[in-house]
Amino acid sequence: MTAINDSLLAKVNRYIPNLVPQYEGEKPITPIQKMLYNDWEHQIICGPAGRRARKTVIFMYKDLIQALSKPGNYALCAPVWKQAKKIFWDHSSHSIKHLTRLFWSRKPVETEMTVYLQNGSTIFCTGLENADRIEGAPVHGFHITEVDSCKQEMWV
Repeated sequence: MTAINDSLLAKVNRYIPNLVPQYEGEKPITPIQKMLYNDWEHQIICGPAGRRARKTVIFMYKDLIQALSKPGNYALCAPVWKQAKKIFWDHSSHSIKHLTRLFWSRKPVETEMTVYLQNGSTIFCTGLENADRIEGAPVHGFHITEVDSCKQEMWV
């Protein structure tokens, strides 16, 4: 995506916490984090940021904006299913369920870790330990966290 609808971005930023501190003692986002959040020109971004750099949270916001902009299937992936559940689904204030709640077309499917948006988009969370989980319907966007921990067979 090279351009983002400004009114959509404004709506998402108004209804969803705009990356503000969520926990006691958490610092506001840095200029580099803000630059990453506002970068819509690069399709693939790999960065050696440390723990607690908010990479996953920033990209979940971006994933939501893309899903609202262009209807389709979007995958949030981690090396294994349990890790995807912990990172994307169960994390209370930054879970994809929490971020998308105002845009649901119906209740999320907990067992499949899937949310359905009003514009027809689907966002699902999955582990990459089994390639069959991402085969089938076309996927318009992938967010893969902890790439270095994924099995090498996933890239062949």
